[in-house]
Amino acid sequence: MLYIGADHGGFGLKEKIKEFLTTAKIDFTDVGNYKLDMKDDYVDFVKKVAKGVKMDLKNNKGIVICRSGVGSAGTANKYDGIMAVNTNTATMAQKAREDNDANILALGGDYVDPSTA
Repeated sequence: MLYIGADHGGFGLKEKIKEFLTTAKIDFTDVGNYKLDMKDDYVDFVKKVAKGVKMDLKNNKGIVICRSGVGSAGTANKYDGIMAVNTNTATMAQKAREDNDANILALGGDYVDPSTA
């Protein structure tokens, strides 16, 4: 299962990624936020994504999105079994998966174009 979550800084990008996943018929679970809330905190959604991925480290993956992706990656990496990477290109993400067994992709809503994500 793919888990996806974002705070207000990544909400718009998350919604675009969800459209792509739905069109591509890729199963995912959205752990929030479900509405744009300028007072929410990425930490809450990173925790939910990390817990989802940890339920099956072999098969589950995650995407977390905040303004830069840096805070989300750092927070996710505090969980045992999680290897989160903050990347801005598909090649970097692929290499992180292949070389480092990354299981969570952290994206920056302010820096990553939906077509790249």
